[in-house]
Amino acid sequence: MRIGFLIPHLFAQNKILDETIFAPVTLARNLIEELSNLGAHVTLYTPFPLDSSATENINIKTDSLEKELNLNKCTLEELIVENPLAFVSIARQINTEITAKAFTDANENRIDILHVYLTEDETPLYFADLIQKPLLFTNHDPYNFYRKYRVRFPHLKNLKYISISKFQQSTAPKNLNFVANIYNGVKIDDYPFNDKPNDYFCTIGRIIKNKGVHHAIEAVRESNEKLRIAGKYYSDEKDPEENYWAKYIAPEIDNKSIYYEGFLKPPHETAQFLGNAKALLFPIEWAEPFGMVMIESMACGTPVIAFDCGPVREIIKDGVTGFIVKNSKEMSEAMRRIESINRKACRDHVIKNFSVKRMAKEHLDLYRKIYQY
Repeated sequence: MRIGFLIPHLFAQNKILDETIFAPVTLARNLIEELSNLGAHVTLYTPFPLDSSATENINIKTDSLEKELNLNKCTLEELIVENPLAFVSIARQINTEITAKAFTDANENRIDILHVYLTEDETPLYFADLIQKPLLFTNHDPYNFYRKYRVRFPHLKNLKYISISKFQQSTAPKNLNFVANIYNGVKIDDYPFNDKPNDYFCTIGRIIKNKGVHHAIEAVRESNEKLRIAGKYYSDEKDPEENYWAKYIAPEIDNKSIYYEGFLKPPHETAQFLGNAKALLFPIEWAEPFGMVMIESMACGTPVIAFDCGPVREIIKDGVTGFIVKNSKEMSEAMRRIESINRKACRDHVIKNFSVKRMAKEHLDLYRKIYQY
């Protein structure tokens, strides 16, 4: 089967992904690899070159972006902060061009089906009637997250959507056409099993308020345990959340019970960090649609103690692969019971429900079903 995979996003490029975690593109790469292993012919459409197992990677000329960055004497990431209007304008232009290329190839019978794997950009959605092949969409945010989503999706209910959790479906407008729910998956071999952890708990991810690192610190202080924190944080002048790092996290780092490990590169550095922990603390404050770090942790055998938010109950089996709690006090209490969790059960849970092999098979089955229909 000839599958087109469209990622209309400026971050879908090798240069940025070497230093930045962007989960949707990592998921896309892993999914494409497994689809190829299953015999699919995958053509990947991205604005810039992106290494993957796709049979072909089609890009466009991006001279205008390079000129703009040179003119502003900044990187793409810096342009987002320093001149967001310029970034949005350039992104729309480039994303429209790569979308047009993918749609043209579909209409000229170079692919059998097109899967748009990121819907931040609205162009593929509004141009859906112009394609003569089956078209699928995966969104990696809650459907009510951005104002543009809340305005956009009520008018686009009849397109074909794949959700990444049942919770994500609950954030969508009523009667949005979900053709499947396919959970995200990890490459199991990237996360070695460790049955003998060290003496610390951990958090990992962007250090911003809605990730709840301050709750993890509270829980650790109350239980007299050690916490190791990994991830990027905003410097004071670029922190949109009133200096969250400087006010609430940095003063707590004493290198006795609270440690900061910096940014860790996935998957090998993050796997070692997660695998050596007693448990991952996941005190999330916002209802994200999935939460990859939970399945990465459990793949290593490391249980998760998480706030009851978003899709957590779809991912963690309470009392079996971790604990689901309401606040930092309950988190602290759960930390004292963490040795009751069988770490092998955590890994088995991920192998059965959240492997990229399972994810790829479910996608390929759906592609075939939609194409034949």
